[in-house]
Amino acid sequence: MKRLTFIYSLEELPLIAQSILQNIGLQKVIVLEGHLGAGKTTLIKEIIAQLGSTDLVSSPTYTIVNTYLYPKGEIYHIDAYRLKSDEEALDIGIDEILYSGEMVWIEWPQIIEHLLPEGTVYIKITLENNQRKLTLQIP
Repeated sequence: MKRLTFIYSLEELPLIAQSILQNIGLQKVIVLEGHLGAGKTTLIKEIIAQLGSTDLVSSPTYTIVNTYLYPKGEIYHIDAYRLKSDEEALDIGIDEILYSGEMVWIEWPQIIEHLLPEGTVYIKITLENNQRKLTLQIP
């Protein structure tokens, strides 16, 4: 297992996104944990842009799943915060998304954590003195 820690400001976000993409390699399912306002969606927006998508990226808080196109296929952006059960997650097709072979970024993964495939990458973001601390854990 590989664990990396980055401390950054918002101005350094493009460099952090590049580092994450370089380090995750071929891993396709990435979960982000952090308090409200920690910068999870902001990070995902930057990563999706760096992957070459020109789609408008927004938080999937109410839609639960947003899909974006990029040169290598699709990117799924899931906000599992509003999911209440496995049944609800399965009803929206979470299993099909997780095993689609496409890139999947998940915010608030706690309710579906036991459904995540082996090899899932974990990112935790915390705020400390106007800077963000990001821990990247790669299996």
